Amino acid sequence: MKLYILSVLLFCSFVVNAQSNQELLFFNSNGYVQLVREDTIIKNIQGEKFLQNDLLRIISGDATIINLNNKRVTIEKSGNYNYNDVLALMQHTESSLSNKYFVYVWDKMSDHKKNINKPGGVIRGDGFITFPMDSVIILSDTVRFCINNESGGDYQLIIKSDNHNIIKQNPIGENITLNIRDINEGKPGKYYWEIKIPFGKPPAKKYFIIPNEKTKNEMLAEYKKNISEFSSFNIEMRELLTKEYITQNKIYF
Repeated sequence: MKLYILSVLLFCSFVVNAQSNQELLFFNSNGYVQLVREDTIIKNIQGEKFLQNDLLRIISGDATIINLNNKRVTIEKSGNYNYNDVLALMQHTESSLSNKYFVYVWDKMSDHKKNINKPGGVIRGDGFITFPMDSVIILSDTVRFCINNESGGDYQLIIKSDNHNIIKQNPIGENITLNIRDINEGKPGKYYWEIKIPFGKPPAKKYFIIPNEKTKNEMLAEYKKNISEFSSFNIEMRELLTKEYITQNKIYF
């Protein structure tokens, strides 16, 4: 009896996973494309799910559909496509790790159904929005620290390594760009940084990492490989996908 119950549970788990992997999601479309759902015509299909009774109409242009199994298909041929038609096309495509960034962006489109807020840093107290993000790996030869100082007071950028100050500057304006070579001669390691303002709360310490040359080159190659997967999309989508890649992998480029 116990063996039977276990078998049923395993089968149900398999069915649920299979169904989630077959869930079809509309990433974006170009041209004259419609989604027919019952008696409703949806013209903005970006961020929608492709339900089993839906019908996709491509009069002209194309539509890109993804699933949760890191697969993606772009349909360019005019015609009507039901769920099973698209599912069959999807099953003939190869999964790709770069496609998971399409799913991340789709999640945000689906949640908000409006322009996605572009990630630009983290919000800390005292009205400061700072960049780069916490624990980011620097792949660029320079790094720009951006500070939105709503309080209008003077501030100080402090960069430390092993509790020793390396850089202590009072920037003019709301950003300062430093060459990596000016930060401890660009030596690999973890560097803590903070924005200090007079009479403000104790600053939150953040850090970034300067990788060694081998790691940097490997990460740059991986970055370029993934970014090339986004090249066929329009500028807005390329920007969203690139920023999602940068955010998820915590890199600064």
